Amino acid sequence: MIKVLVADDEVPIRQWLEFCINKMEGYQVVGAAANGAEGYSIFRKTVPDIIITDIRMPVMDGMEMLKLIRSINPAVYVAVLTSHEDFGYARQAIKLGASEYILKTEITEESLQQALENGKKAVMGELGDGLKKHY
Repeated sequence: MIKVLVADDEVPIRQWLEFCINKMEGYQVVGAAANGAEGYSIFRKTVPDIIITDIRMPVMDGMEMLKLIRSINPAVYVAVLTSHEDFGYARQAIKLGASEYILKTEITEESLQQALENGKKAVMGELGDGLKKHY
């Protein structure tokens, strides 16, 4: 089971993400946060494989949360979800190791599933490489 953390301050979007992810086979939302501080706290407790986060949130934004998470786990797969089309945000997200940059206005259940599948492949590759090195 691939564990997913969702962080978004917009309740309808957060609920939609949780609903869609939980009905997809092989994925489970292990936490849903309204801001980066909550997201970081949930991350520390659940150690998810994939994070889907908004960039702009109150208390702590998604970028600050990613900086903290990357200092602990540089391998976690990150998809950034935003309503901002500004390339500056995308560039900052990429510098912090985000693998996906998804506009809220364009997300569909299919594109969400594709992002999760990309994350699953990355995570399974990391796990496979780790197992090979271990044995």
